[in-house]
Amino acid sequence: MSLNKSGIVDKVSAKTGKTKRDVALILQCVIEEMAAGLINGDCIRIADLGSFNVRVRKSRKGINPHTGEAVVIPERRVVAFKSAKCLSDALQK
Repeated sequence: MSLNKSGIVDKVSAKTGKTKRDVALILQCVIEEMAAGLINGDCIRIADLGSFNVRVRKSRKGINPHTGEAVVIPERRVVAFKSAKCLSDALQK
């Protein structure tokens, strides 16, 4: 099963009694602030969930699967997630 943004809004709205519109606005603000923090290179830690940070993948050599030609894959920044211990433990139960 997959949970998307509207599913989260529905569940939070049901739990809190807040309108879906208010919950959607708050969730959108949280997402925008997290994205802005990651773009600025900040590490985002959320208790009981985990931490998001930006890592740099080094440049490396690859092969074009269509031509077999060697290509250079450039360095890039990617988002990494590390789950909190309590979440990791809960997943194992």
